[in-house]
Amino acid sequence: MAFPLVPIAVAVVAAGVGLGTSAWFLRRKLSGKQVAILGRQEVGKSTLLYMLRDNRLPDNTTRTTDPIPGGEFEMDLGSRRRARFCVPKDLPGHAAPTWKLWEEAFNGADVVFYLFRSDKLVDDEVGETTLVKEHLNMLVEWDSAVATRKSRRVLLIGTWADQSELYGADPAGYIERVKDLPVLQAPSVKLRANVLSGSLASNGDAKKLIKAMKGYL
Repeated sequence: MAFPLVPIAVAVVAAGVGLGTSAWFLRRKLSGKQVAILGRQEVGKSTLLYMLRDNRLPDNTTRTTDPIPGGEFEMDLGSRRRARFCVPKDLPGHAAPTWKLWEEAFNGADVVFYLFRSDKLVDDEVGETTLVKEHLNMLVEWDSAVATRKSRRVLLIGTWADQSELYGADPAGYIERVKDLPVLQAPSVKLRANVLSGSLASNGDAKKLIKAMKGYL
């Protein structure tokens, strides 16, 4: 997802829908907090960023093959708190080199958003479950490293809920089921993370998910 050129103040590693496994690395300027958004390709990272920045979903999504400028947005966190974020660059993701970039983003972050396909986990898809387990094990390992240990807030955010029949029939039940998934339970405890899920399929769905996210920031 390409974003308009803006003044760049910090470094970033990023990817989103269709961009490959990678990370968004953000700086919250007003409060001095740094945020890393991690997740595999086509999980919704660029879509989420676009929604946060423009308060609407993008008309189109494109695959990023080379680094491009990022963008800026503000988030209203309630209680008269507003935070500004800067995403200087949108970089393509590649499996092997990406882990080092993820680690650097994670270690420097005060807040981490990890996005995953909640619909595939609820359907118990082996490939997706294995991938999420691998990712979360890495986050736990990095979080426990003495040299880089710090207090950070972690959100495990399930996307694509709209692809599940259960979500359509019982959204609250679906959200609770995602929280109880074995692949998320142990890592969420070790990371002191909150688990939430929703959809980015429509502006209304995306706003609802973002509202849930704000409740933990």
